[in-house]
Amino acid sequence: PRPPLEPQLKEAAPLSLPLPCWLPVARGNRVPGPGAMSTEIEETVKKITSAKGVKGLFVINQDGIPIRYTFEADLVTHYAALVHQLVNQARSVVRELDGTDDLVTLRVRSAKHELIIAPEKEYCMCVIHVPDVSYD
Repeated sequence: PRPPLEPQLKEAAPLSLPLPCWLPVARGNRVPGPGAMSTEIEETVKKITSAKGVKGLFVINQDGIPIRYTFEADLVTHYAALVHQLVNQARSVVRELDGTDDLVTLRVRSAKHELIIAPEKEYCMCVIHVPDVSYD
């Protein structure tokens, strides 16, 4: 049995990743430098984790290894492995239905939590939240 999800922000080194489409692009027409993208990603992570009902998030690479997370390391490693398998299976189903299509977003809701998963080519972000929180 796994411990319940607790919103514990873990400090990690700033990300210097290519900017995935699920993160906001810098305003204006010019492309920001690596430092600006890293700052933008960190701001987006803070914005998402501060939303009501959000238990946390994690970003995994294409091998299912967590590279940014707000959970305890052992907990996120377990969740990352499960989400990685789920994304690969869902992607296979989508491609089986239409070979030219690809998985964009996956939402899984249980009685207690909802996972919102945004897979990209090299990275995948998963946000876990409590779906029954009232939004004022």
